[in-house]
Amino acid sequence: MMVTSTLDFSAYIVDHTKDFTGRKWVFVEIDRWLADRYGPRFFIITGPPGKGKSAIAARLTEISNLAAYHFCIARQAETVDPFSFIRSLSHQLIRFYDFASILADQRIEPQVTIDIQAGYGQVLAAEIESLTFQGPSPAIAFAHAVSSTLRAIVERGFDQPLVILVDALDEALKYNGDETIIDLLANVADLPTQVRFVLTSRPDQAVLRRFDLGPVVQLALDSREDMNSLDIRHYMYQNATLQPLYERVVAHNMHFFVQRVVTASEGNFLYVIWLLLAIPADVQPIEALGELPSGLDGIFRELLAQTVGRHIESWHRYKILLGILAVAQEPLTPWQLAKFAHMSVNEVRDLLDVLRQFKFLWQSDDRYNL
Repeated sequence: MMVTSTLDFSAYIVDHTKDFTGRKWVFVEIDRWLADRYGPRFFIITGPPGKGKSAIAARLTEISNLAAYHFCIARQAETVDPFSFIRSLSHQLIRFYDFASILADQRIEPQVTIDIQAGYGQVLAAEIESLTFQGPSPAIAFAHAVSSTLRAIVERGFDQPLVILVDALDEALKYNGDETIIDLLANVADLPTQVRFVLTSRPDQAVLRRFDLGPVVQLALDSREDMNSLDIRHYMYQNATLQPLYERVVAHNMHFFVQRVVTASEGNFLYVIWLLLAIPADVQPIEALGELPSGLDGIFRELLAQTVGRHIESWHRYKILLGILAVAQEPLTPWQLAKFAHMSVNEVRDLLDVLRQFKFLWQSDDRYNL
């Protein structure tokens, strides 16, 4: 298999770190784990949807000296492809001590080809664009292009931590091949102790049981509700002071507003994000705070009912768009959606604006997916 493009997570990171607040206790736990040079290889952050796993991972790319990072995003098929994952890590690790020359000098088994199609030296970082992997097994490619090369770096004298971050392993389960990114990570062996992995996942046993055989540090976000509530409270005070929300909140009582939302959110950041969008849009009346739905499922149903339910006759149009996006497996433009849905482009854009307003879908470069 040949991979010809570099994965770029910069827009994803910006989106997930916008207005980031709190979570210092999570980073303290990670630092404590890293301080133990002979600690467990894996640090796994778990939590249900909306608890902020991807935001924490994105923030780590900004504040930590990571060797490499990768985000598994099911709606972007290339991010859950093991060969794309291997190439993405190699592309980032190329900046480390002798990684490129070690990769080029590897004695590769006949069934796998690792090819850097250029000279080595000053231009190597640019020429990594030509890195290809061919062979029947991602595991073999990973062993040669990542594991063996990392071992060789350390053997040649590199003595600094090499921390690799992989976010949303549960999303990697969507890959249809025999080997997933989860398999590659769970089977790493004989790596130097300074090579460590920070992983995030929903508490899905299909992921977590793969790491049961070795020592692992697991931090369950929903097991620390006191800290989650404190972080939600800080986030609320930080964002509830912004216009046009502030005038409504002050008139209603800021302290009551924050306390009610902290309780109703059940420590879920996505709940708060949706609510702070819904109030200025007049979808959620601030006068009805005593009737706020509890938890992520509750507010999801409420927002759908309020936005789409106002015009129930139009629900079938939303249903068509969501159905197309659900099966597309890749982002679609409004023109593509209009063609598939037999609607006008303007009609599709109006429907997308409603869904996008409440984070029901993802937009990048005028392409949309769930």
